[in-house]
Amino acid sequence: MKRTLLILLTATALTSCQPDSSTSSNGTIIDKVKDIFSQDGLPSKNTYQATSDIQAFEPRTYAGSYLVGRHAQMQSDWQMASKAFNQLLDQSESDDNAGLLRRALVLAIGSGDFETALKIARTDVNQDDAESSSLANLVLSLDALNNKNYEESFAYLNAMPNSGITQIVKPVFKNWLSLNLDLPENEQSVTNNGLNLYHAILRADAEKNVEDLKAYASKTAPLMTLNSFSRTQIGDILYRNGLEDLALEMYRSLLDTEHASGETVEDRSLLGKIENIENDSPIDKTKLYEGIETSKEGVAKAMTDMATLFFQEGGMDSARLFAQMALQLNSSQNEAKLLLAYLAAQTGQTDEAIAYFNGLANEGVDQNEYIRAKRQVAHLYEENDEIRDALNVLKDLVEETGDVDSQIQIGDVYRHQEEYKLALHAYNEAFSMLDDKDDPQNWPLYYSRGMALERLGRYEEAEKDLLQALEWQPNHPYILNYLGYSWADQGIKLDRALEMIAKAVALEPNDGYITDSLGWVYFRMGLYDKALPYLEQAVELLPYDSIINDHLGDLYWQLGRKSEARFQWERALNAAEEDEEKEALSEKLKNGLDTPATIQNPT
Repeated sequence: MKRTLLILLTATALTSCQPDSSTSSNGTIIDKVKDIFSQDGLPSKNTYQATSDIQAFEPRTYAGSYLVGRHAQMQSDWQMASKAFNQLLDQSESDDNAGLLRRALVLAIGSGDFETALKIARTDVNQDDAESSSLANLVLSLDALNNKNYEESFAYLNAMPNSGITQIVKPVFKNWLSLNLDLPENEQSVTNNGLNLYHAILRADAEKNVEDLKAYASKTAPLMTLNSFSRTQIGDILYRNGLEDLALEMYRSLLDTEHASGETVEDRSLLGKIENIENDSPIDKTKLYEGIETSKEGVAKAMTDMATLFFQEGGMDSARLFAQMALQLNSSQNEAKLLLAYLAAQTGQTDEAIAYFNGLANEGVDQNEYIRAKRQVAHLYEENDEIRDALNVLKDLVEETGDVDSQIQIGDVYRHQEEYKLALHAYNEAFSMLDDKDDPQNWPLYYSRGMALERLGRYEEAEKDLLQALEWQPNHPYILNYLGYSWADQGIKLDRALEMIAKAVALEPNDGYITDSLGWVYFRMGLYDKALPYLEQAVELLPYDSIINDHLGDLYWQLGRKSEARFQWERALNAAEEDEEKEALSEKLKNGLDTPATIQNPT
């Protein structure tokens, strides 16, 4: 059982490397940040703002409110923290509350409570503090824009000091206000900053200003700093405005720099657009970016793009603030909802993350975004040990959309629960949904089904699936490790098994589980001296894993290092969770280890 748990842990990377066959042609925040995240209900009462059930608290002292607020903030519970600091302001008897006001303003924005944020922003926020006054004026400017008071919005924007983030915010914001105001030319200047230029193109598209589009498209260097998602949108805009040659140039540049493989949905979509233009055939309008029509939508998009930039640079709190401001302007800004959902999930606020994902799925959004959001909801339910809810979400999704990846995820949920028969049934259902079972992109399904079959003792069938997955992914460390260990565990093909696990270690030298696999196979073969460096390294990589500590303890015992063995077993016992494992470790601590049988290589 112990080894079963360990070998399955090395397989959890399957989820993170599984190809997403439901990528939207227009892309989403998931596409922009997919390299940042790596990984294996409570429906929101509001369709866009996630809420949490905040328990009533009534701290009686100033210090009590402060401690509650600080603790909530450290736990990333923005709603609770905001409530505590607002109560703190009510309790304060000091005339100098600039620091409290600034913190309360940040928390109110981050929690999505713009009614409170506006009240604080209208208070005497310290105008000598550039950062504080910038945020207050930005909130007031956004509120004015929300109410179509464009001149007032511009005035608040101009009141922001020219320092820090405002140097990025102001030009982009003014760019969009120029749709509604006759601004002086010096207020409409377009810099060579990639974000500024991108939004200038979006605004020119809204105005149908072809001359500006031509001029902006000529700024090749800053455009090349944009991601492929944004550059594809620009190509679509150029095409829609009759600038086919410039669009073709943009598409070809993207093909050369970002989509040369031709394997992904985006690759094929781009190739199709190029072929359409070269053959003088119109591109289907549904495959083109539709653009933005109003300054309010434009600023919301800009806030989302800035949130994404902060997120990519690790500025999670700033990312949250800008994403919330984007939703305040445009409650349908799905990329902002997805970003907030990921932020909540990353900080352990699972219910909040589920609510944001459900907020996206409850609206009439692109089906690909809907599917991805629902799958994330199921993933979060599973992390919360709400397995029935996770399965219900996925089963409903499969019935509603026929999504194969969701069916595979059902199998993964069962497999993680060690319900291997149910997992196998789910994987077989997924196979029946495939149009082409021999497509190499199906390797994760062969891998997953192979693991389920192996756990059920159906070794020949498991080997066939795992070898097929390995044929398509010959350098995948987890497939190499799983199949190699499976052979070693059966006492067959040991030479090849060792070769495969050694290759997996070389590919992932910092993976404690794979390193342990190699050491443990040597141990099972009775090659204790060869096992020693690998099992010791595995413990260095994962010092508090009960299974790995147990393995090293067994080895030390066989080498006559009995005090060290008992030390490792004691550590393993302290980290163990399963009763069966605790009982076995207690027995070893009491009586030591019997001489283990070694595996042989009959083939």
